[in-house]
Amino acid sequence: MNGDVATLTSCPEAIRQLGRVYLTATGNALHILLKMVRCIDGHESIATHVQPVTTKLLSLVREWLGPSTPKIILTVYGEDDAGICWVLKILAQIQQQLVQLRLHGHPSALSFIDPGTFDELYQHLSSYVHPTEVLFVFLESIGYDYQTLLDLLLTLDDQQSGGMLAAIMTVLRNFTEHELGQTTLVNRWRDAISMEDTGVVSAEYDHDSPQGRSTHEHDGDVSSSTRARLFHVEFCLAELASQIRRLQSRNLFPYNPKALLVVLDRTCAVLTTVFSEPPDI
Repeated sequence: MNGDVATLTSCPEAIRQLGRVYLTATGNALHILLKMVRCIDGHESIATHVQPVTTKLLSLVREWLGPSTPKIILTVYGEDDAGICWVLKILAQIQQQLVQLRLHGHPSALSFIDPGTFDELYQHLSSYVHPTEVLFVFLESIGYDYQTLLDLLLTLDDQQSGGMLAAIMTVLRNFTEHELGQTTLVNRWRDAISMEDTGVVSAEYDHDSPQGRSTHEHDGDVSSSTRARLFHVEFCLAELASQIRRLQSRNLFPYNPKALLVVLDRTCAVLTTVFSEPPDI
């Protein structure tokens, strides 16, 4: 999952299945770790397994995560609406479990986890497969076309999973309601914007490349800047919300969109505060 996109996607079905294996394994391991730290009090036998589980999970994450992972995921699953919905929802579950581990893990259990190991695990997952950022990459892949997104939201063929509606609701609700996860992203975006405004390289570094060279150097292309991308996302989501309200006012929207409009408005408000701020002096 951290290799060349063209090479890996030459056999898309194999990569789809590999992606499901890695994503599901990561989610299941986090679920087990969360259960362990919640019931560790008075169970010393459980405590001895917390660090080994965390270390093995970090090893798994290092194996399949990297700067190319979101692009590969969306390249492989991008033609399949159900696949995109599944990816967004499982990434949201992974992020939610990470936040719960950090905020609600039993203190006596967390004392058995090396802080450096857990921090690296958190940073790897939050940096490369944060559900909010993967959603934004998906919006970029469809040209920030709010009409396409609206069509996906109106397609409720998959009654069991809820389709794109459930996926976007889960991702954006986590983003707007969980302060820790939101703060992590907002600080990252602000740092990237600050670096771009001062002419420094933008975005993440590729640790596997020589000298840790950035894979996205700031080359003067304003459309690729963090501020521009966030602006496009905010515009897309704001137009989507406006279109939903117009349809609702004419009784043409097929379900009550109140909860969806709330998370869309809140997300737009957060994004506006990020890309509208003047650069640091």
